[in-house]
Amino acid sequence: MFYFDVLFRMKGFGLLYLLFLCVILSIPASVKINHVLEIFRGIELPRIVAMIPPSYVAQDGSFKPLVEDNSYKEIFTTDGTLAVVYNVKDQPLSANAQKAIVELNSKTISVKAPNQKTVVKYTDLVTTGTNFDPLEVSNVVDALFGLAVPFIFIFLLCWFFCILVFNALVMAVLSKFLFVFVGKIKTSFGNTLRLSSFANTIVGLLLLVELILNVKLPFNLVMLLPMVYMILFVRNFRFELEKNGVEEFVRKYTPQGTTIKNYDN
Repeated sequence: MFYFDVLFRMKGFGLLYLLFLCVILSIPASVKINHVLEIFRGIELPRIVAMIPPSYVAQDGSFKPLVEDNSYKEIFTTDGTLAVVYNVKDQPLSANAQKAIVELNSKTISVKAPNQKTVVKYTDLVTTGTNFDPLEVSNVVDALFGLAVPFIFIFLLCWFFCILVFNALVMAVLSKFLFVFVGKIKTSFGNTLRLSSFANTIVGLLLLVELILNVKLPFNLVMLLPMVYMILFVRNFRFELEKNGVEEFVRKYTPQGTTIKNYDN
């Protein structure tokens, strides 16, 4: 059974598996990010950002202009498309203003893509008290657009890998207790780490879904999903052990020469 192949026959393969998984996940994620960047390149984002009034994020999380009178502004691309509505006092918008690709209101940024709308709080992006310097941010955006696609791929690869490795380590530690207290089995940390690495496949897939479809899933729930895999493994392990007996279990599922100590000893 694959469960037991992972535990007994794939030694040293856990982190390599995660690396391979992250490479696969980073390909569609890179395509998605590059598509979003192309949309913003099309509306001349660096030039538009430079035209936003200087502002700051207040302690209550609201976006406020440095000059009180500059609370509303419509910013157009060179071809006349309404790109940004700066509306930090949440004034009622005209029908034309509602068609803007980006709206900056008092609490959130709304970005309208052809098939979806993304709303992000300022406090999800920066800490309160942060100043918004249009020229400085414009230069950062321009530099971001200059990034090559391979750099975006490497960044996403590192992002996926760091999250999955960290979660695999945490789940491996928790699983040590699960094996002992639920399964009455002692096994090495390397074994639980390898199992946890495979179990984190679902975490990687859900992170990709969040990125591609722009949906929000409870982070803690996503991170704990591998424990379902581990619980099923321990239950199945005990079932097979009790069904076949120790000698038959060892012969059937483990490499030749494997020895197992009785837990009572």
